[in-house]
Amino acid sequence: MTSITELQPHEPSTTTSTPPRDLAKSIDAHGVPGRIPWIAVAVYLFIAFGGAWLSCLPLWTSGKELTELMTTTTFALSGTLMMWSPAIAAFIAVFAVQRPDKPWRELGFLIRPFWRTLGFCVIAWNVPVILNLMGALAVGAMGGFRFGTGALMDLYAKAGVTGMDETTLAWMTVLHTLLIAVPLGVSSALGEEIGWRGFLVQALAPLGKWTCALVTGVIWGVWHAPLLLLGYNFQDRGIGGILLMVLFCIPVGAFFMWLRMRSETVWPAAIAHGSMNASVTLGFFLWANDPSVLKTFNLVSMWPMWVCYAVLALIALVVWGSRPTPRPWRCDVEEEPEEDLELVVTPARAPHEFVEEPTERC
Repeated sequence: MTSITELQPHEPSTTTSTPPRDLAKSIDAHGVPGRIPWIAVAVYLFIAFGGAWLSCLPLWTSGKELTELMTTTTFALSGTLMMWSPAIAAFIAVFAVQRPDKPWRELGFLIRPFWRTLGFCVIAWNVPVILNLMGALAVGAMGGFRFGTGALMDLYAKAGVTGMDETTLAWMTVLHTLLIAVPLGVSSALGEEIGWRGFLVQALAPLGKWTCALVTGVIWGVWHAPLLLLGYNFQDRGIGGILLMVLFCIPVGAFFMWLRMRSETVWPAAIAHGSMNASVTLGFFLWANDPSVLKTFNLVSMWPMWVCYAVLALIALVVWGSRPTPRPWRCDVEEEPEEDLELVVTPARAPHEFVEEPTERC
C-alpha cells in the first residue's frame, strides 16, 4: 500500500507555470545579456562621466596650467580616481540596477579555462609594446625625429647611470617597461576596463560586434574630455582634442574588445591597456637622437600607431571575431530555457529502498 497514488498516464498532470524571464538579466555562457539593459547602461554612463568630471574638478579649480599640474600629487590622485570611476559605475549598474543572474560572468571576472586566459594575457602584455614600437619607427622614418641614441643616453645620464653601452641601456629600458611599468599601468587601467570592456561592451554586444566597437569607442573617447579640455594628450583645449581622442579610441578599443570577446574575461583587456600606456613613449627613448622630441610629444605624433591598432583589430575581428564555443561539460554554460514543470507524484519508498540521486559537480 502506498501513501500517495501514482498519476496514471491518461490523467492530466499537475503543472506549474514560471513567469517570463527578463532577458536583460539572463546572462549566457559568454557573459552577454539576452537584450541590452538600457537602464543599467544609462546609469553606468551617468556615473562614469560624472565621476570623471568630479575627479578632475580640483584640476579645473586650481588656477594652474596643465604643465604645472602634471608634476603634482593632485594630478596623480585625480587621474587615478578618474580611471576607476568606470569600475565604480559598472558595479553600481550591474549589482544595483541590472541585477543579472550571473553578474561576475558578465563583468568578466571569471577565468575559464585558465590556459586560454593565460594565452591572451601574454598577447595583451606584448602586442601593444610591439605596436607602439612599430608606430615610433614609422614616425621616425617619416621625418618625425632623427634616429640616434641621444634621448636614451640623456635619460640615463639624468638618472646618474654612466659608463654603459647603448645596447645594454636599450635592453634595460625594454625590460623595465615589460616587468615594472606594465604591471604598474595595469593597476590603474583595470578600473577603466572593468567599466568599458567588462560591462559596456558586454551590455551592448546585442548590437553586433562592429556597431559595438564603434559605439563604445566613441563613448570611451568622449569620456576623456575633462583632461582633454585642459590640453592633455593633444595640447588642444577644444573640440578638436576630443575628436582626435575618439579617432584614437575606436581602433584601440576594438582591439581591447576583441581580447575581451575571445578570452571571455576582462583581464587581457586590462593588461593590454596598461601595456599600451606604459610603452607609448618607449620607441622615442630607444631611437630618437634629440631628447627634446619628448617635450613636444603628443598622441597625434603617434598616429601611425593608431593605424597599426586599426589593422590588427580589423584582421582579428574578421578572422577570429566569433566568441569561442562553450564547452558542453562545463557547469557554467548557458542553461536550457526553463519550461513548465510537470509534477509527477510517485509512490513513497520504504527507508531501505532509498536511492541517492547523482548530482552534478561544478
